Amino acid sequence: WAWGYNNYGQLGTSNTTNYYSPVQIGNSLWSQVACGYANILAIQSNGTLWSCGYNNNGQLGQNSITNLSSPVQVGTALNWSDAKAGVSWTLGLQTTGGIFAWGINSNGTLGQSDVVSRSSPVQLGTGTSFTSIGAASHGVAISGTSLYAWGYNAAGQLGTNDILSRSSLVQVGTYSITQIDAGLNNTAFILNTGALYMWGLNTAYNLATGDTVARSSPIQIGASSYVSI
Repeated sequence: WAWGYNNYGQLGTSNTTNYYSPVQIGNSLWSQVACGYANILAIQSNGTLWSCGYNNNGQLGQNSITNLSSPVQVGTALNWSDAKAGVSWTLGLQTTGGIFAWGINSNGTLGQSDVVSRSSPVQLGTGTSFTSIGAASHGVAISGTSLYAWGYNAAGQLGTNDILSRSSLVQVGTYSITQIDAGLNNTAFILNTGALYMWGLNTAYNLATGDTVARSSPIQIGASSYVSI
């Protein structure tokens, strides 16, 4: 179900009409959905990935930059387990443990060691043991106990103790992480102990550290135990 602003057809209703209450999108069995700025990604129960909405940088993965007002399948793969909508780009995780990206690449967000945008999925490296991903202005992923980050880093959101953007995956550290996610200029993860770590921009108390000092490497937030972010 979807509702709200629909100027680019991002609600998947086959039109650009705004909706002020939930409207059902198709009659398929969906297992997951992610919302971007003006686009939607959704995974069906059969493992297929679908997209619709704004597509100016190829973030829909359709090998074009044409906007879509109804969901269209991304490629032919049947093993998508997760998808995150970044800022004009997309990061996807397959059940085989591989991660793929597509869309804008101005700061190396696609992890291809270049700044060339792509309008269809391209794999990041050859790793096949990734289990959790996050995407915003940058990308993050977990493989085993290793944390990787890449992309835009003006606020230190990559956790590399600097503000240098990266166009390929860089290992940030080794942690026993259960879940990770990325905000526009921040990153957060939860350890298997329930401890929450965050870093990045902090001008509006984003990091809940009691100050407005940015952090360019992971720092534990409080002493509570968390299960999800």
